[in-house]
Amino acid sequence: MGIVHCPKTAAPDRLPADMTSQEGPALHALATAIQLANSKKIPIVVIDPDNLWNAEWGDLWRYEEEA
Repeated sequence: MGIVHCPKTAAPDRLPADMTSQEGPALHALATAIQLANSKKIPIVVIDPDNLWNAEWGDLWRYEEEA
């Protein structure tokens, strides 16, 4: 499951307010995030704490803290 959240501060001149989607299937959330990013010309960040990313969707860079 996934949620798309985009704060107004990401694109204050293009977003009227913070935007948060309903929770839905991960693939739908990804598609929604990509559509939003493309239409508003803003970057996206995928947060995947449960390691649900499907390799078919492409490569996902993962941050790892140094020991």
